[in-house]
Amino acid sequence: MSFTEFWNEFWERHDPDNVFAYSTMKVVKIRDRWLGLFHLAALLGITFYIVGIVIISRKGYLENGTPVGTVRTSLRMPFNTTIVADDYPYCQDPSPYPSMDPCEIWDDNDLLFPHAEESAMTATTRVAQTVETRDPKCVENNAKCKDSQTYTEESKRWYYLAGVESYTMRVEHSMLVPQFYFQDPSGAYAGAGVNMAGKMMRKGKVMSQDTVPSPSRDTKSPAYSMLYLSPSSLARKSRRALVIRVARRERAPFDLYPIHAERTDCSERSCPANQFSLYFVQSGEVYLNFVAGEPDQFTIQDLLNAAGVSLDDNSTSPTSDPGETWRHSGIVIEVIISYSNLNTFFGTTSRPEYTYYVSQVPDTEFKVVQPLYENRTSPSGTRIVYDRHGIRVVFTQSGSLGRFSMVSLLINFASGLALLKLATIVVDTLAIYVMKHKKAYRYYKYQYTADFSDLRDDNIANDIEKLKAYERTHDLDDEDYYKRREMKNRKSSARERPVNRESYGLDINLLSDDEDARR
Repeated sequence: MSFTEFWNEFWERHDPDNVFAYSTMKVVKIRDRWLGLFHLAALLGITFYIVGIVIISRKGYLENGTPVGTVRTSLRMPFNTTIVADDYPYCQDPSPYPSMDPCEIWDDNDLLFPHAEESAMTATTRVAQTVETRDPKCVENNAKCKDSQTYTEESKRWYYLAGVESYTMRVEHSMLVPQFYFQDPSGAYAGAGVNMAGKMMRKGKVMSQDTVPSPSRDTKSPAYSMLYLSPSSLARKSRRALVIRVARRERAPFDLYPIHAERTDCSERSCPANQFSLYFVQSGEVYLNFVAGEPDQFTIQDLLNAAGVSLDDNSTSPTSDPGETWRHSGIVIEVIISYSNLNTFFGTTSRPEYTYYVSQVPDTEFKVVQPLYENRTSPSGTRIVYDRHGIRVVFTQSGSLGRFSMVSLLINFASGLALLKLATIVVDTLAIYVMKHKKAYRYYKYQYTADFSDLRDDNIANDIEKLKAYERTHDLDDEDYYKRREMKNRKSSARERPVNRESYGLDINLLSDDEDARR
């Protein structure tokens, strides 16, 4: 069958008025309280989400920008404070490393290495100092070294640096939002941290088991779901950090986390419960506040407290030895400086504010090697290698600053209008496909018009009275009516259509002979 024959046959079998029927919107008021209440609830819920959450709570009327900037740090020895090495327990008893040499006291220039880093600093806590001598056969431009060993170790010392936690850090940071600043170069979207107010959040506050509030079922007072460990589990996890979330119950102002259980005096595999001291962490509180006009200064101990960690805690690094502390292996602290100019409820502030979020990078130790040469060019020159382990502090600047934008408001509002339309679609779908009276809902929702080919043939398309009479004599809402009309059209077109004998593979000459014989 050719395409032309297929095209003609298709339109003989299908009414063009049905194929190209136009579907238009019609408002049908279905007087059913359950459908109406469900639709009203959906509209109210979506309206609350758009206005209350998207526009007000999430500040959908603002255009947000990400700040960029710089951070510079410096370190100073304690002011008007004398550091005595014998006052520190790790200097008196350096176990589990009894071969450690006596502690040393370094000033801030020696303690800090590398110097003048961008957005980072390292304060040394332990040093492995090695004196090495160059092999005379290994000289520059004439390398003849046995087994590639250019230096030979002469002596080695291990020692801690006393009182590192009491040194003072000074942090100077600045930021700007590029897409806002070049349009409005005021202090609203750029500035130095010294001109802003800020705070440092504390990750955890250590509390002993005795100071933790007791569990309570009274919802009017703070209540906590405490975690009690069996003696066997405590023995297995003693002297190790337990990162286990304790479920917070209703109205609790903060979370509680068990951080470790210290075994006092009992065997390794079993221990009475009263021989353990449980410690918990209270989180989510402001640790330090910084006022505008003064630089940010705090001690290394403040930074460790904000991160909820101590240098004398056992290291969890995979490469650390049993009983090794963070002071010995080194530790990495991440400090996120988050900027914001958003008010708690509505609008923005005149100047940005910042918040320090301090945390420890888990299971990570840090060290850096510093070689110092006495005479590098001499064939028998010596060097001192300082293998430094310490506190690595890395700063990251982030946050979001906003300004009013009509475009953002209109985009969020238009998205909300689409959700309102979705509520109507969901209710319509439930009404005509799911609910008990779906047949009645479908009957009232969809209306079928008369076939306009018939109306034009009868010349009544523009006569409203004749149209109403036509509707009374024809069941237009019956879908089978149109199927019967199409079937009727097919039959009539089949009677009127001449037979194409070639298309059915008939021999025209033989058929003609038979007809002559019949005549």
